Amino acid sequence: CIQNNKVFTAQDGKVLSMADTSGGGLALHFSFDPEPTGANANKYAVRIRNGATLGPAGGPAPKGLSIATNQPLYVQGSYNATNSIPASLMGDTINVLSDAWVDSAKVDAKSSPPAAKPTEIHAAFLGGTDITAPGDYNGGLENYPRLHEKWDNVPFTYVGSFVSLGTPTKAKGDWNAAKKGYSAPNRIWSYDTQFNSADKLPPLTPRFVYLRQLFFARDY
Repeated sequence: CIQNNKVFTAQDGKVLSMADTSGGGLALHFSFDPEPTGANANKYAVRIRNGATLGPAGGPAPKGLSIATNQPLYVQGSYNATNSIPASLMGDTINVLSDAWVDSAKVDAKSSPPAAKPTEIHAAFLGGTDITAPGDYNGGLENYPRLHEKWDNVPFTYVGSFVSLGTPTKAKGDWNAAKKGYSAPNRIWSYDTQFNSADKLPPLTPRFVYLRQLFFARDY
């Protein structure tokens, strides 16, 4: 949780340090309690910004960082692009904004989205995706991260891995090419080969252990 003195604490009350290496690094979860209902339901989200370099200025960088929420997750600007560490972003849906985004911008079928700036993200994405059905296209892999700006081939560099968590429970809605509210970036996307090493996976990454019996001896 975030206390009034702007520090993160664990369940036992101890202050979490960026230098913490237990569990592969830090894992932060954000939610709302109580969960909004009625007319205010599904009107909340979590936004991350100023994350081009993870870790405090002049201080130790975390071994890894995973951020999770059961709400839509927005990442604004480049993230983990400098001296990248194992990182993941998990949410109901994953939304990418460039540093050109301004909160006063309103994106709908009748307004023109703002022009984007080059953005670079190094992190695994785990989020919800809509289902493709006959006559109901979900936008495809290229629209897994939801975009809200006028990119017009502006570079969006991504290094990571996509994981689908199923249908979103909060940010629902059809993808409509005629009313998509944005233009496509120059997608410079690649898989982060560091994830091939277990010690380079983000915190909370599921791990599977394979056991093989190599020797058996009877004990009398």
